[in-house]
Amino acid sequence: MKYKIATFIIVITSTFSFLGVSCGLPHNGPESKRCEPDWYGDRPISKSSIFGVGLGETSNRRVAKDLSWSSAAGDVNNQIQSRVIIETVQIFNELSKGINNEKVRDFQDGIESNLYSKTDRTLEGTISKKFADCVSNGVWSAYTLVEFDFKKWKKSVLKTIIDEEMEQADEEIQAQKDDFYERMGIK
Repeated sequence: MKYKIATFIIVITSTFSFLGVSCGLPHNGPESKRCEPDWYGDRPISKSSIFGVGLGETSNRRVAKDLSWSSAAGDVNNQIQSRVIIETVQIFNELSKGINNEKVRDFQDGIESNLYSKTDRTLEGTISKKFADCVSNGVWSAYTLVEFDFKKWKKSVLKTIIDEEMEQADEEIQAQKDDFYERMGIK
């Protein structure tokens, strides 16, 4: 009987200890902010480059670094998608006065869909600029800042995306091609 009670106490203690450790890992909590570098919350801004930041937290330093780099690269992709979609819609809405809204929407949807397929993985040319890490309570917090040459990407990849969509677009939209390319900065 004493053996069963002792076993029961060990199992319960182990279970609560495991749950306490597993659920107690800091994730963007006060512990991980302790070593957060200034540039993490205040990334550089540039018209020709996009800067992404990422955080990785785990008990393995190398894995934390890899996670932070992947997160920063994903941040770049999200910013490209947002920036291009907003810019495309804004410019084309100004240029497409008098064109059937459905044709304009089809063109914009095509660009958006094609854009997502080109930015669904880490983009070639993404380079690491800064890195910082620290350990607290056995958990590594890694921070990475990456830079991506957006201007170069626009003139190659984005131009290809828009070229493909222009070929399929209505004649009224194709008539706006030169003005659109110039305003997008890809001419």
